[in-house]
Formats: sequence, structure tokens, C-alpha cells
Amino acid sequence: MATIAPTIKSVGLRRFIPQISGMTVLTTLVVIVLVYLLIVPLTMQFITAFRGPVTSLPFEASAVTTLDNMKHVYTSGGMADTVRDTLFFVGGSVLVAFVIGFAFAWLVERTDVPGRNILFVLIIIPAIMPGIVRAQAWLLMLAPKTGILNQMIRAVLPFWDRGPIDPFTFYGMILVQGLGNVTFFFLLLSAVLRNMDGGLEEASRASGATMFQTIRRVTFPILLPGIVAVIMLNFIITLGQFEVPLLFGISAEANIFSLRIFLALTSQAFGLPLYGEAAAYGVNFLILTYTVFFFYSKVTRQANKYATITGKGYRPTRLRLGRWKYLVFALFPLYLIITFFIPMFALFWSSLFSFFVPITWENFTTVADYSSYREVMNDSQFWGGLWRTFAVSAMSATVAVTIAMVTAWVVVRGKRNFVNRALDLFASSSVAIPATVAAFAFFMFYIVIGRWVPVYGTIWILVLAYSFRTSVAYRNTYAGVVQVNKELEEASMASGASQLSTFRRIMLPLLLPHAFVAWLILFLLASHEFTIAIFLSDQDSNTLPVVLFNRLSTSGGGSAQPDQAAAMAIIFTLLVAAITFVVRGIASSRGIRAAEA
Repeated sequence: MATIAPTIKSVGLRRFIPQISGMTVLTTLVVIVLVYLLIVPLTMQFITAFRGPVTSLPFEASAVTTLDNMKHVYTSGGMADTVRDTLFFVGGSVLVAFVIGFAFAWLVERTDVPGRNILFVLIIIPAIMPGIVRAQAWLLMLAPKTGILNQMIRAVLPFWDRGPIDPFTFYGMILVQGLGNVTFFFLLLSAVLRNMDGGLEEASRASGATMFQTIRRVTFPILLPGIVAVIMLNFIITLGQFEVPLLFGISAEANIFSLRIFLALTSQAFGLPLYGEAAAYGVNFLILTYTVFFFYSKVTRQANKYATITGKGYRPTRLRLGRWKYLVFALFPLYLIITFFIPMFALFWSSLFSFFVPITWENFTTVADYSSYREVMNDSQFWGGLWRTFAVSAMSATVAVTIAMVTAWVVVRGKRNFVNRALDLFASSSVAIPATVAAFAFFMFYIVIGRWVPVYGTIWILVLAYSFRTSVAYRNTYAGVVQVNKELEEASMASGASQLSTFRRIMLPLLLPHAFVAWLILFLLASHEFTIAIFLSDQDSNTLPVVLFNRLSTSGGGSAQPDQAAAMAIIFTLLVAAITFVVRGIASSRGIRAAEA
């Protein structure tokens, strides 16, 4: 009896103590982290937008709640100018990228142009260049007096003393940003075109419709939802791009949103940055992007109604180009020359000289030297920036994918109630947060809580900030969970396994291919990241894109070293390219492919 009593007593106590499973604890932790990464910093930005005056920090005792920041951005004309210039820049860039990307996608997927697999790779190659490297290369190509492309034009047509292409205009910025976004459009629109059954177009033409009638009545209505969704997504992403506005926008006197926030933080009013003004701009544009994301979600749901892959009846058809096929094929190498090889040559030529030298064979053989490469290879800032770039990329990708896997499992397997739907929308919507807004939100949040969480100025703030991009990983792992039959989990739990054990032993191995692809994508995106890093890093935590920019600019008070900046850009691009191809080889050898979200 003495041995049974404690057992009875403990059983009685357990009746009144709630039993919490390990999976519940894990889910709760992941939701808390997700809220911490997204809601808390954005809430801090909203609060900052309504704190003043400008003589006080937003959370000082002397600060008060006020509408002055909102009034200022609306009554000073700043908001109107920013909206106009931003929409012109973003809209023009999206249009350029869409026209070129759609044309290439249509040629590869819907025509008999030769070497389609090779052409597919050619279009992707320019995307290997990190954004800040691409912007730097175009600056070297298009500088009115010293730009390599302008020099080539003047050598053939000697009608100008400088130019004729001026990148420091809205049209120059739109061209540079648009060409940089072509790969994004090409990849997504290729998927849209690939999934369309050409038999519908054949049926239309067999009924007597002309080619243009078929395009207007059949092709375009079917593709429209997918095209609109891709355009909306690219609009949101371009809105947060900062590399081109930073290098070109100041000279072009452009009031672009991302540049406006950066200038507000680097301006001084009564000895303090304009935190409230920057937050006010961020809040207004965050509302804009979430509005676009709301319609994007509706359009993507509607796009499912237009699915035209129907199993046995599906058969893609290709338009015969006839004698035009080889001329069309030549467009792809031409695009690659303009967007990759000439920019890389511009970087290479700039890396050989510490001052402007005209492009001649004599200068290359007598004046050029490679001292910039030796200096870079012996530069501790370069190696420090390099390891921080890859360390932050790896850690942030791991955090985001872990959150995404658990969240996707909870959403798919949970009850379809309001909380579940809200979590689904919330996890998907981080793509609606422009990088500039996210960077400023994290900046303000960790400045305020710095005394309790001293991560500002370390790589850990970059890991946390980069991890907010959960949407890519979430949509990928969500598709993976949907594909797993629920009976596998039910059989596991019927055998006595807990939810956490079932998730670890059944779901996790099955989700690894999707998680692996998502991790690779996030790692490569993070290695390119410049916008968040320029806001949140300092001398001791700079990533390589920021180190590269500091060598290119004189903003730090020192002299620019464009030859070293160019050498860093080439080395960085080659490293990213090597990692990309190795990763692609690993994924291909294991038969891993991204799931369609």
C-alpha cells in the first residue's frame, strides 16, 4: 500500500495539471518568434511615426504623441513628390522587365527557337551578380564622361564630348533597374506559359479565328491572372530596392521612397536624425504594399480557376519561327553581352586603374596593373565582410526555414478557423514588407531596446532582420505539407508516438527536399542583400556588399577607392557564381526541385 499511494496521489494531481505536448510548446515558440520578427518591429515603426518633436528621440521622456510627422510629409509636398517619383521609377522598371522577360519566356516556352535549355541558362546568368555589384557595374558603364559603354559609342559616333547616355536621370535609373529584374519575370512567366495547354489555342484557330483573335480571346484571358500576380509581386519587391536609387538617385534628384527614408536618417535636425519623418514615409508605403498584396492574394487564388493542365489531354504546342529562328536566337546572347559581359568588363577595367584611363590596347599592356587585387586579398575588411555575409546568410536562412516548416504544418493540419487563416496570411505576407521598411523598423526597435538586448552593431541583428523573409520558405514548405498524406501521421500517433515525435520522424524527412530548396534560395538572396545591411551594420559588422559600397563612395569622409571596389565586386560575383552552380549541382543530383507555391 505504501508504494501504491504515491502513484495514486500523482495520478490525482495530473488530473488538475494541464498536459502540454512538446509539439504545442514548439508551435507556440515558433509563433512567438514569427510575431517578434514581424509585428514587433513594425509596431515600433508605427509608434515612431506619431512621436515628436524632432528635438527629441521618439521614446525619450520629453517626446509626446503627435501628428506633426504625418502633417509634415503631407503638407510639405514631400509625400506627393515621393509617390509620384516612386511610382514612375517602380512602374517604369516593372514595365521594362515585364516586356523583355515576357518576350524571352514566350520565345523559350512557346516557340521552336533552337537551344531552349541553353537559352534558359543564359537568361539566369545576369542574376548571379549581387544587386550592389550590378548597380556599380552600370555606373562604370554609363558614367557620362568615363563610362565604358559611352566611350564605345563615342568611338563609333564621335558627335559628343560626353555621353550620349546619362544614367543620372529617371530614364537611366529605370533602364538599369528594369534590366536587373528581367530574370525574375522570365522565371515566373515561364512557369505560367509552360502550364498553359496549347490545345485551346489550336481549337480556336481550327474554328476560324485569326492569330490575333486567338491571343485576345483565348491566350490573354487565360494568362492574365498569372501575369497580373507576377507584376504585383515584382512591384512590391522593386519598391524596396535601394542599390540603384542610392547610386543614381541623388544625382538625378529623385524623391524615391527608399532613398527618402535613407536621407531622413542621414539628415540632421537639431542634432538628431529625422526618425519621425522616416517612419511616416514607411507607414504610408507599408499600407500601399499591403494593399497591393491583398489584391495579389485574390488574383493568385483566382488564377487557379484558369489552370489548363488536364492530365492526358495536356500537350504544349510551339509556334514555328521558320527562317526567323536563328535571328531570334541571337537576341539571347546579345542580352547576355549587355547585361553581364560588358558590366563585368567595366568592373575588370576599373579594377586595373586607380584613375580614369581610356580603353585602348596600349593602356592595357603598359599602364594596367593588378595591385588592387593584391590589396583586396590582404584586406581584413574584405575577408571579415565575406565571412559575415555567408555566416549571416546561412543562419538567417536556417531560422526562416525552421519557422516556415512548423507554421506550414500547423496551418495545413490545423482547424480552418480565423486564427489559422490569419496565421496563413501573416506568414505569407512578409513579402509585402519592402526591404527599406523592414530595415528601418528593425533599426528603431533595436535602438530602443538596446540596453536590454544589445545586438545593434553585431551580426545578430542582421540574422534577425534577414529572417523576416519567411514567405518564400513558407509557401514552399506549405506545398510540401499538402502533398503528404495525413494517414501517415495518423498511423504514427496510433502507434503511440507523440505529435512532436511524429513531426520529427515522419514530416521532417518528407519536408527536407522542400526545406532544402527554400534554404538555398534564402541563402542566395541574403548573400546579395544590401538594403537591410546598409541600415543596420556598422564598421564591425559590415557585410561584403556594404564594404564594397564604402570603397566606392566618399560618404564616410575618406577618399573613394574605385579600383578596390571593382576588384571586390569581381571576386564577390565569382564566389556567388561558384556557390550557385555547386548548389544547383547538389540539388540536381538529389532530384530536388522547388515546389510550386
